[in-house]
Order: sequence, then C-alpha cells, then structure tokens
Amino acid sequence: MKKTLKVTFGTMLAVSMVTPAYAQNFLGETDFLNNLSVFVEGNYTKPSNNGLSVGDLLVTPSAGGLDGWRRQVFLNPENEWDYALGFTYRYCGDSRLILRYDHYDASDDTTNIDIRNIGFAPAPDTAGYAIVQENQHEWLLGLAHSLGFDQGFNLDLMAFLAQDKLDVSLQETQTQFVANQGGGVFAHYHRTTENTMEGFGPGLGAMAQVYPFRCMQNWGFFAGGRTALLYARNSYQQSFYENNSVTPAFYVYDPEDSHSIVTKLDISFGLNYHCGFRHDLGGAMFDIALGMRYMNMFNVLKNGNAAYNPPNGFAGIANFAANTGWPQDWGRFGPFLTFRFGGANA
Repeated sequence: MKKTLKVTFGTMLAVSMVTPAYAQNFLGETDFLNNLSVFVEGNYTKPSNNGLSVGDLLVTPSAGGLDGWRRQVFLNPENEWDYALGFTYRYCGDSRLILRYDHYDASDDTTNIDIRNIGFAPAPDTAGYAIVQENQHEWLLGLAHSLGFDQGFNLDLMAFLAQDKLDVSLQETQTQFVANQGGGVFAHYHRTTENTMEGFGPGLGAMAQVYPFRCMQNWGFFAGGRTALLYARNSYQQSFYENNSVTPAFYVYDPEDSHSIVTKLDISFGLNYHCGFRHDLGGAMFDIALGMRYMNMFNVLKNGNAAYNPPNGFAGIANFAANTGWPQDWGRFGPFLTFRFGGANA
C-alpha cells in the first residue's frame, strides 16, 4: 500500500511540475496544468471507544452474593496526528474529478489492579493489561459539480465510489497468583480479538461555501457532508489461552466471513482562505481550510455476526453456541488543516 501511494502521488506531482512546453506538446495549451490541483491534509482526530470495555473493578461490595457497585473500564484512544492526500482535476467548466486517500492509526493501553476480566474474578495480586490498535484506510474517487449562485455562495454536489478498510485489534492479559502445594505460581491468561471490515460502495455529498465579507473576499466558511453505502466483508477471530500448565486450556472462535451493508456518514465544517496569484503558467490558486470532521460508520464491527444461542432448558443439553458479541459503531472526530495548490482554473 505504501509503495503504491508513493508511486501514485509521485507520478502526480511530477506531472504537475513539468514545463509549459511539455504540456503544450501534448495538449496544445496549458489547460491541463491550470485545471490540476493537489492537496495535503493533516488531521488530529480521536476514535470512538465503542466495544472497548476490558473488565470491571469493584467499588463497593454487597452482601447476599450480589455483584455490588462495579465500574467498567474502557480503552479510550486519544487524538492522533495523521494525514490525507489527493488531487482534483477540473473539466467541462464547473465539474471536477477527485481522488482522495485517507490514512489513520490509533492505539491505547491500560493496566489495572484487581480487575475482573475475560471470565476470571480477581485473586490475590491480580493485574490486568489491555492494548488496542486501530487503523483505517479510505479511498475515494468521485465527480463534483459546482453551482455558483453568486460571488458569495457556492454549492458543490458530488457522487463518488468509496473503498474502506477498518481493522481493530484488541489484546488482553490477566495475571494472578494461584496457590498450590509448592506455594503458588503466577498464572497468565491471554485473549486476542481481531475485528476487520472491508467495504466498497457508492456515495453522495454536498459542500456549501459562503464568502460573506466584502472587505475580506478571500475569507469564507464551508459546511457539508458525504454519505455512502458500503457492501462489506466482515472478518472476526478471537482466541484465548493460558500458559500456566503442561497442557494449557484454550479456545478459538473463528466464524466464517460474513457480508453486510454499512452506512457511513462524514460531516465537516470550518473556515477557509482562498486566493489566486499570477506566475509563468498564467495563474495559480492557493487554498487553506481549517475545520472539524465528524465521521461514523454504523454497525461496522460485526463481531463475527454470531448470534446468542441460549440453552434450551432440557437436562443434559446445557451447552450452547458461543456468542461473540453484537455489532457496534466506529467513528472519529477532530480538527483538520488542508493545503491545496493548483492552476488558476483548478
């Protein structure tokens, strides 16, 4: 993936910087370069922590064998710096071709004493450790058309195809002291959960831009969003083992891959500065946008799609199929800063 990105955007930048004579030889004019723009975005977003409970702690005990007051513990990845890259090409007047790639990685870990997790109540000297790693890769290829109502208001309508991959990896470890005739040993229990979605599908979007200041005509506001329906393939695997005996106990839940339709909503708004200036190719534009982004994919992590199958109540048939969880959302939000540079007509 990284090699593909380097080749793709390296080629794009090389094309955008060729001499005017080179462009004229193939196109007869410099319209190709004048209509092309490239952009780079730095974002500082935070993912949701849906489904990231890693056990609970006892706050106040209760008589009568009840559970008492419990506080659930969550992994909570913080804001992380990441990036997006792409280009636009203007054709047929007010229409544009857009290619965008968005990369994201986040992680978080926690350690808790006397935590109850992965099926084990706290014993003396119990410690629980958990770490989550999340990454998302998003490709977008689309066509946009601008509706310029007047000099102070513009509306872009967009249709696109999106490809998305999301992977959430959660590792949990429970360590506790187990007494035996030799005095005791520390037992280690491990659980690893892999949750992956790969989806592809169509989408629509709209973005409004307003330039309300006559004295500062280059400054304006933008707001809009995109929505997509992704035909997704969902993969899931969960494994557990303990390593404190000669023949350790384990289980592996490995459901078959399942398919689903995932709805994705992406909203952004903020402040932008747009200007144009002259150079040897006949003009150029420069655009800076500072804004906020809110993105959510609904029920995207399917947790194996394995439903709950309770015991049927008959004696001797007490076993039932494992319940690997229920679907959950995943999203991210936070500020971003975008720089776009291109030709005068871009």
